[in-house]
Amino acid sequence: EPIALVDTGWFGTIQRSLEHILGAPLTGFYLGLLPPGDRPTAGEALGFTNHFAPLPLQREESHKVLIELLAQSDHGPALGFVQVECVAPNALPLPAVQIGEVGPVNLAEVRLLQDAVLTFTRRALAVENETSVPEAERARAVIEIYRGLHDAPTAREARVLGFTPHSDQYFEQRHASLCAELTPRETFAALADHRKRPPHWWIGGQAALGNAGPLRAFRFLKKCWWKLAGRAE
Repeated sequence: EPIALVDTGWFGTIQRSLEHILGAPLTGFYLGLLPPGDRPTAGEALGFTNHFAPLPLQREESHKVLIELLAQSDHGPALGFVQVECVAPNALPLPAVQIGEVGPVNLAEVRLLQDAVLTFTRRALAVENETSVPEAERARAVIEIYRGLHDAPTAREARVLGFTPHSDQYFEQRHASLCAELTPRETFAALADHRKRPPHWWIGGQAALGNAGPLRAFRFLKKCWWKLAGRAE
């Protein structure tokens, strides 16, 4: 039977690993993907935003973390696998996953966000059945709504999502946030020195919290530089 993988992205690592284990190509569906480099997947790796309205994932890494936060779960990481017998007849033994600590997150907030995402999804599917809008147009509209959140969030949205802990490495031992409480002096210091910025700094969110002028000017100049360098996405 056909097998497909659904994931947020960004490198297709799980798909390549499963293809190696199974010895067969898979189809992977992702929210977004970075260029495969010298390690492409054996099967198709389809990025939703890559196909319909590409996001500058390599230039503004805040996209990756923000989308991960919007798709986060309310359970912890997998710590290991234990082989157990499956109840279903004629089935192979399945791995039982030991769940670890969830990390420094507020589970009530995560579940509230999940409910909001599911409500949006159900409404979008209902509208899909009521109208004849082409798939590509509908997909671009959804991505445009997301980009509005990323590029120009309200102060309340920035304060919630910008300070929700995230972990951008495999073992999830260190956590950071997309924004920080910065004075005007600290803001200029962060603009001048990348080492003084939060990891994957969300400039749109930081601007919503204050000192918007220099932050938006910095983002505009960066976009101009990418375009002049022939690297606009």
